[in-house]
Amino acid sequence: MLEVISQIILTIMSILAVLLIEFASKKGKRNISLSFISIAVLFFGLFNSANALATIFENEYFARIAGMSMFPCVLFLMIGINYTMKQSYYSNSLIIIIALGSLLIYIGMQPDAVQFSLDNNRLMWSGSFMIGTALFNFINPISLFYWGLKTWRNASFSVKRIAFYFFLGHIIFALGAIVFFTLYFIEPLFIIPADITLIIGLSLILYAITKEPRILHILPFKIYRIIIKDRNGNLLFNYNWSEYNISENLFTGFLNAVQLMSEEVMNIGGLLNIELQEGILILNESEYITVGLVASNSSKSLRNSIIQFTKDFEGQFKRLLKKSCISMNEYETAYELIRIYFSNFSTRFITNRESVLYLPGKKIKQLKEIDNKLKNIFQNKEEYELIKNDLVKAPINFTTEFLELYDELKDESEELIGKMNQK
Repeated sequence: MLEVISQIILTIMSILAVLLIEFASKKGKRNISLSFISIAVLFFGLFNSANALATIFENEYFARIAGMSMFPCVLFLMIGINYTMKQSYYSNSLIIIIALGSLLIYIGMQPDAVQFSLDNNRLMWSGSFMIGTALFNFINPISLFYWGLKTWRNASFSVKRIAFYFFLGHIIFALGAIVFFTLYFIEPLFIIPADITLIIGLSLILYAITKEPRILHILPFKIYRIIIKDRNGNLLFNYNWSEYNISENLFTGFLNAVQLMSEEVMNIGGLLNIELQEGILILNESEYITVGLVASNSSKSLRNSIIQFTKDFEGQFKRLLKKSCISMNEYETAYELIRIYFSNFSTRFITNRESVLYLPGKKIKQLKEIDNKLKNIFQNKEEYELIKNDLVKAPINFTTEFLELYDELKDESEELIGKMNQK
């Protein structure tokens, strides 16, 4: 009875996991790999529900379905992981999985694939079908462990702690699926601790996804720098994620030289990839601007992010671009576009809480409060933008001191006015 309850719980948790993955997909940029992982989770739910039904009704067809469902579960999981890691469905291991899975389905349809065990008083997989099902039950947690490890290692500092919980869930899940499930073939009662361990591991994974949905969008390469210039070569915007100290003028000059050499290859709206010694330079040219981004590797997701970033930047600042405005202060608000389109890519700059660019929730709230105070102080929009652009480059404690000084001067002036009125 406890076995059936645990399998029903795992089925419900699988459905919940799919809903959370879909929620994460809508909250972030749509990631096709998550669609495949969702399908894999659904088949894992089918595996558990079919097992529960086979136990309740002692029906061999449900037992066959349970065993065979591990093939599509592993297949779609591997496709999703492949696409996440290298933006491609194909891998040599995928061919092996398809071959073994086809064999598993064939064996599962044979008359002796499932037999009733008098010793254990239950339906059991038997012979080659039992070996094939066990093999897929081992491949599944190993693939999940690999995904969890890669996600944790590539997570940016701001989500590193949640990424660890995500990875820990995969470790516990793998422990239950490999260790206890192996013992299950010796003693069927071990299915209960196996299911309980799976529930604990899956609970940690769901907790991590609930706390930080962005964790499902982490990709296995790093971005270093983005720079935007107009068609005349004037620098408009620069953002640096890395610790490499390359001057803006030098980098802009390099982009101009590359653009001139590649003008026959690169059309308006086209992307150009240039291999560097330790990474890749991606250029995207539009009607008014050229965007250059340096990353450790390229992918379809990164290229799409650059294209959408370019469109939104051009749309947001079209009036300024038409006037050929080259003041970098006018384009400071593009930092918000950086957050929208590149937050799921890892960086090397923010490695601890002391990093200048690290902004936890408390600091973000503090910045919003400061912005509201500045708006109250400077009623003139031009003055407000000018002061804000200067303060945004200064440390946050400098801005706080500036506001405290303003409050002190304001209080003193009000006291003086009060004394003068009394006289």
